[in-house]
Amino acid sequence: MIMADPTRHAKRYAVRFVIGIALYALLLVAAVLAAPQLEGTARMLVMLLPLPAILVVAWALWRYLLDSDEMVRRDQLVSIALAFGLGSILTFTYGLLQVAGAPAISWVWVWPVYAACWLIARLVQHLHNR
Repeated sequence: MIMADPTRHAKRYAVRFVIGIALYALLLVAAVLAAPQLEGTARMLVMLLPLPAILVVAWALWRYLLDSDEMVRRDQLVSIALAFGLGSILTFTYGLLQVAGAPAISWVWVWPVYAACWLIARLVQHLHNR
């Protein structure tokens, strides 16, 4: 049986991920700049511009997991589970605080919170595996 080269898969994932995030940043800036000039449905459609880039990021992760060995998949699953738990605790807690009068925060921040939680979980997982 021929083993897959994990470094090659990781590099391919990194390229796909960076392309997706860069595209997301560009499309988000374009949408935020264009939206005030529009109204109604056009404004909503413009604000959906970054969505395809997030789909690229999700696809990159999916391909990486499919191409990776069982150990990488397990580590990623643990990290994603930890990140989901932490992100849920943070977003739910702030939601409760909003009911008590804390300032409203846009839903646009939910994804970055979960992404930051995933990064933290990956770092914890990496340190744990040493």
